[in-house]
Amino acid sequence: MDATPICALVSHTGDRVCQILVALEQFGLQENIVVIFTSGYGENLNEHGLVGKSQPYDSSACVSLIVSYPTTSVIGQRYSEIIETVDIVRTILDWCGIQITPQIQKWSFSPLIEGRDYQERKFVFIELRIPFAHSYKVSSTKQTSIAKVILVRNSSSIRQ
Repeated sequence: MDATPICALVSHTGDRVCQILVALEQFGLQENIVVIFTSGYGENLNEHGLVGKSQPYDSSACVSLIVSYPTTSVIGQRYSEIIETVDIVRTILDWCGIQITPQIQKWSFSPLIEGRDYQERKFVFIELRIPFAHSYKVSSTKQTSIAKVILVRNSSSIRQ
């Protein structure tokens, strides 16, 4: 698979996000606005012989999460912590000072961005629908300094 179109799209999108951040600075709004940019899924790009978002490997499960937070002194920092898309809601509510209801997942990455003590996730749960079938693959990914475990369950087997 030729990754050139996808790389061009990523580059183009990065340029546009940069233009938004520059415009916020030009109008003096960067101190009042949080910008969060992410994606719904990654792309295998022929890793593991796969294309699309068909398995819970890093190439399709991991996506960029770009955060511009007004009061952080850390600029250009790259993090490797596991953050789920659902964590964004809790984080925004924390930053807005809105009380969290029991229905909201109890994980915020605001301490990480703000440079405070942060307890990172040890695992993430991923679920993928099998196209054109009546079953689901349930995958659990645990990332450690030694290995990542991917369990894939379908109607006939479990692989580790």
